[in-house]
Formats: sequence, C-alpha cells, structure tokens
Amino acid sequence: MKLLAICTFAVTTIFSNTLLADDFGTQKDAEAMVQKAVAHIKSAGTEAAYADFTGQKPEFINHDIYVVVYDLTGKCLAHG
Repeated sequence: MKLLAICTFAVTTIFSNTLLADDFGTQKDAEAMVQKAVAHIKSAGTEAAYADFTGQKPEFINHDIYVVVYDLTGKCLAHG
C-alpha cells in the first residue's frame, strides 16, 4: 500500500510539474525581457517606459516574468 501511495505521488508530481512547466518563463526568457526593457527605456525614455512596465503592457509580461525597476537607494520606480 505504501509503494502504491509513493508511486501515485510520484506520477502526480511529475504530471503536475509538466503541466505547470508552461506557466513559467526560462532564464533565456528573463534575459530577453531585460534586453527588451533596456531598449524600451532608451527609445521611449524612463518616464514612459516605467509607466508601460507598471501598466503591465503585454509585451513586458511573459508567463511569470515581468519588469521591476529599483533605483540604487531601493526605491521602486516601476513594478509590473
């Protein structure tokens, strides 16, 4: 009975993780998001870019990845 419970748990965990894997971005996705955010800041300016990040523009959200900007004092300037 214990073996059945362990096997059931393992299969359920593997199946759940497979389904959830699509809900999370990868390291490459995060790196691409940072590059996109930096390019947007350079082209649109800080005020407009921070408003876009905070306003959760779809192009700055990828699964569980979004843009957050803090200054060097720890003040949050933008938070998707």
